[in-house]
Amino acid sequence: MHAAGLTDEQRSHFVAIDMMEHGVAGQAALAHSTSGWLARYLQAVGATAPASGIAASAGISSEFLGGAGGLAIPDLGGGFGAPGGPQVGAVLAKLYGGAPGPVAAAGRTTLQAMTTIDARITRDAQNKPVAYAPENGANYEPGGDLGHALRTVAQLAKMQIGLQVATADIGGWDTHENQPGRFRNCVERLSQGISAFCADMARFHDRLILVTVSEFGRRLRSNRSNGTDHGRGNVMTVLGAGVQGGRFYGRWPGLTTDKLDEGVDLSVTTDYRQVLSEVLAAHGGKGAALASVFPDYTAPKPLGIFASATAVAHPG
Repeated sequence: MHAAGLTDEQRSHFVAIDMMEHGVAGQAALAHSTSGWLARYLQAVGATAPASGIAASAGISSEFLGGAGGLAIPDLGGGFGAPGGPQVGAVLAKLYGGAPGPVAAAGRTTLQAMTTIDARITRDAQNKPVAYAPENGANYEPGGDLGHALRTVAQLAKMQIGLQVATADIGGWDTHENQPGRFRNCVERLSQGISAFCADMARFHDRLILVTVSEFGRRLRSNRSNGTDHGRGNVMTVLGAGVQGGRFYGRWPGLTTDKLDEGVDLSVTTDYRQVLSEVLAAHGGKGAALASVFPDYTAPKPLGIFASATAVAHPG
C-alpha cells in the first residue's frame, strides 16, 4: 500500500505514533481517546484469554491501552514469572487477590497469564527453561531486535494460549544523516526478521496475517547530511492468509511538484486505518466490531487486499 499513513499532517514521531496506536488521525481525536485500537478490537471480538494480546517488548504499547488482554513479554528465555521469584509472585497474588476495582482485576489477569505461559515453557530435568527451537531452519539472529521479538511471538503463538494479536517494533529509520547505509541495514533486518518468522510459523500460515506500518515517510529531497527529514506518505505491507499479494494497492498520487504535499513530500492517499480495517475484517472482526475499533472513521470502498469471504483464525 503506497502513499499510506495519517491523513492529518503530523511530522512528530511521538505524536504520530501516539495517534496510530490510538487508532485516530488527528490531535483533537487523540486528546479524547482513552484506549488503543487493539484493546478495542479485542473487546469487540470478545477475547477473554488473559494473554490474547502481546507486545513483544519491555513495555506495553498504547495499542493495548484501556484493555485487559495486553501483556509485555520481551523474552521467554528465563521463563515468565514475577521479578524477584515465587515469593514476590505470592505477595502479588495476595495483594491483588481480593481487592476491588479495575487495577486489581488487571493484576489478577496478568498473574493468571504469567502462570499459564510459564507452565507451557519446556524445561529440563533441573527445571531450567529449554531454549526455544524454531522450525524449518528459521534463523532469527540476522533480524536483530526485531528477530528476537518475533521469535517470542512465534513461541507464544505455538503455546495455544489464546493469542490473537501481537506487536513487535523495529527502530533506526530516522535517517536524517547517512541514509543509504542505515536504510539498507534497516530493510535487511526487517526482511530477515519477517522471513525467519514466516519460516518458523509455516504450520500456521492459514491463520496468520502480518502488517508493517510506520508513522510517516521521509522527505523526497535530501538534506546536507546525506539523509532525509520527516515526510508524509509512507508504505504499508500486508502478508499472510487470504492476501492477494504481489501487487500495489491504493492510489498513487504522483511525484510532480504540483502533486506533492507542500511541494516536497509524497501525499497520503490511503488512510492507514483503511488497511487495518481490512486486516481486522479478514481476522474476524466485522460489522459493529470494526465500528468500535475506529469510531471516528468510515472506510471507503475496500482496497481489495484480501480474497472475498476470507476469514482467518488466530493461532491461539
